[in-house]
Amino acid sequence: MKIVEYNDADPMGILHLNLLSLGYPLTPELTGRMRSLDPRLFPFFGLYAIEEKVVVGQVLLYHLPVMTLAGLEEVGGVAAVCTHPSYGHRGIAAKLLEAAHERMCAVGLQISTLATQKHCIAHMLYQRIG
Repeated sequence: MKIVEYNDADPMGILHLNLLSLGYPLTPELTGRMRSLDPRLFPFFGLYAIEEKVVVGQVLLYHLPVMTLAGLEEVGGVAAVCTHPSYGHRGIAAKLLEAAHERMCAVGLQISTLATQKHCIAHMLYQRIG
């Protein structure tokens, strides 16, 4: 498995993954609009896991302004984390989150955030990997 940025992944594979895993049509056109309108997105948009030319996992990365006790601070945010249903339970999401955190640390972000709901399968993964 290799981890690549959005521009190095097959956009139709990304669309297929999002429809299967999230029920969300992340088309190249929508991605383009998001990139042009949302300055919080990382320049590379997201990270993708590729196995045998199949897009099998995704994580999108954001710069998020957050008010802390010390004042306004920029933190990293992850969103739209998903794994292709046929490739579950192989550690793909954990590897993508690790790569995302490496990218966040590389630009000086010391805190990362995500949100999920307890009934989601991902909730247990997020608790396990901290």
